[in-house]
Order: sequence, then C-alpha cells, then structure tokens
Amino acid sequence: MAAEDVGWLLAAIVLLGNAAAVIWFLRRRSALAARIDACDPGLLNDPGVRIETITDAPDGSMILPHRVAVPLPAPALDPRYTKVVDAADTAEP
Repeated sequence: MAAEDVGWLLAAIVLLGNAAAVIWFLRRRSALAARIDACDPGLLNDPGVRIETITDAPDGSMILPHRVAVPLPAPALDPRYTKVVDAADTAEP
C-alpha cells in the first residue's frame, strides 16, 4: 500500500509541475504581448527577451545574438546637398 501511495504522490507532483509550467509560460507570453503592444522601449535591453526577427531594417542588417541595440547619431548633412530656405521664399503671393 505504501508503494501505491508514493506512486500517486509522484504522479500528482508531475501533473502539478506541468500545470504550473503551462500557467507560467502563458502569463509570460501575455506579459510580453502587453509590452509589445505598449511599445515598451525596455524590451531592447531586457536580458530575458531574445529578438529573432527584424521586421523593419535597412538592407544588409544582421541579427547578432546577445548584442544590445544602440541607436547611432544621425550623420551630418553634406552642405553641398542642403539648401537654406528663407521664410520669404516660401510665402504665397
């Protein structure tokens, strides 16, 4: 009789462990979806989140695992290709 009780106890532990794991994964998934919907910028630096797909990036972009995304400063505009427009030039007649 004691061996049967141990078997039932182990079965209960395994079933409860699996149920707890499923609940944990579902809560984590819903929390991540909420953060994505809220456009949480903390996701870029969160060590618990791994980005696998880039949906909007320039040609030649690569995914480097375990690298932090860092915004780069915009390059200075070449003065040969910029035009200073005076407000008087844009006024309608």
